[in-house]
Amino acid sequence: MKPLLLLLVVFGVATIFCAVSLAANIAMCVMLCFTALGHFKFHPGMVRMLPAPVPFKGLVVYASGVAEILMGVGLLFPATRHVTAVLLIAFLVLVLPANINAARKPTLPLHE
Repeated sequence: MKPLLLLLVVFGVATIFCAVSLAANIAMCVMLCFTALGHFKFHPGMVRMLPAPVPFKGLVVYASGVAEILMGVGLLFPATRHVTAVLLIAFLVLVLPANINAARKPTLPLHE
């Protein structure tokens, strides 16, 4: 819920200062960087979110956090925006099983 609230607030504020399309990209960048922080701050909990068959869980969590930051930044530049958007869609589809796994186990703590 916090990432959605952050996305909406940043978008609302950014629309005051720039065009709607740029405001949307800025909001997505901020939201992705915010969610990426969780990959580092709550690393053990994020590792537990991953389904059992996923190998190298710790590395996957760190790599996905870095990927979120890079994709967020990539949305800010017109030259990389389209490729970044396609990669972001693929990324979100790939992480969906982990999010479903975490949602099915509501007692799974993200932090200790």
